[in-house]
This record gives sequence, C-alpha cells and structure tokens, in this order.
Amino acid sequence: MRVHLLHKDLDLPDGVPLLKGLESLHPRGIARILFCRKGECGSCKLWYRTPDDPSERKGRGCSLLPLEGMEITVISPELKVALKELLG
Repeated sequence: MRVHLLHKDLDLPDGVPLLKGLESLHPRGIARILFCRKGECGSCKLWYRTPDDPSERKGRGCSLLPLEGMEITVISPELKVALKELLG
C-alpha cells in the first residue's frame, strides 16, 4: 500500500498500523526511539488526510491503519528523529 509521508512515497505492508509498517521499512530508526505502541505516550502523533476527505485529522501511528493514497502531513518530533534516514 502506498502512502505519502512528508514529500516521500512509501510502500507499506497491508493490514498493520502505520508505525509497524514504518518499522518494517526502517527497523533501526524506529528502534532508536521509545514508542509505547498503545496510544498513551504521544510519541507517534501525526496529522493526515485520506484520499476521500481533504480535511486534516489527528492520529497516532501506533493505532492508525493506513489507507491507499493517504497523505501524512505532519509527524511528531520523535517520528522525525526515528525516520530521518528513511525520509532523507
């Protein structure tokens, strides 16, 4: 499944939360930051748009199931650090 994350198109596995999919692409980067993976810490907060709705919504990468064509417009500082190498 293809999503657009901060100016970069990424192919993520289907059926897994966004954070888990990002971890599959860049395990070393995600492992550097402590993410609770339960929606409690806020380290994976983000803003996104879906293909059928142009309004921005808040979400958490640990629980958000990505949709084909989803655009992630803002990510938390923790995610920025974890994904620095992946995003270039």
